[in-house]
Amino acid sequence: MSEAKQRQRLRLRYAKDEVLKYISHRDLLRFVFKQLRRVQFPTAYSEGFSPKPKVSFGPALSLGVRADSELLDIEMKDGVAWQRREMLAILEQIRENSAPRHFALDLFELSEQDKNISKTVKQCRYSLQFDGETDAIAKVMEKGELIFENHKGKISDQREALLDWEISGDRLEVHADNSEKVLNIINIAKILSRQSGQNCTDMLRRCLLDAAGDEL
Repeated sequence: MSEAKQRQRLRLRYAKDEVLKYISHRDLLRFVFKQLRRVQFPTAYSEGFSPKPKVSFGPALSLGVRADSELLDIEMKDGVAWQRREMLAILEQIRENSAPRHFALDLFELSEQDKNISKTVKQCRYSLQFDGETDAIAKVMEKGELIFENHKGKISDQREALLDWEISGDRLEVHADNSEKVLNIINIAKILSRQSGQNCTDMLRRCLLDAAGDEL
């Protein structure tokens, strides 16, 4: 068994609230690494001229999108083997240090069989809210295509990455692929806003799922 597989791996569940949603993925990395340094998290580091913490993130979240349940994996230093009580203690420290941001939700151990989070996530669930009636949103979603053209003139059909959708209350719930065809929730919001005449007031990624559609 390789040295890397012998090390303990932990998974942190976190959220991006109304403030954190406005930081980029690169800035999120800086924010996370700062939290780990502040609590002296015994993270393993890569080798080489510029060592980096061995932390693996799930799929990057678009700027302006909140998140209820994001995940990142942390590889621990050699010889470190935390019990549940130690994980809960460090989790509480991270919560205190990151306040008033609603950030750290849970910290738990991965088994040797668990794949890295970047290889595990295959689907996502999103939720959108608009400032008008949901009937207009449903009519757009029922059409055959969801065509988006970017500033370079490249055209894509966002429906190719759409697995399912439904209207629930005043929100549009979207189940999307995140493997071969990756849905861009920002583009979906723009398409719906343009075709319905409504403004998107909230974008949320509810959770990440594996290839079977089970929540991680």
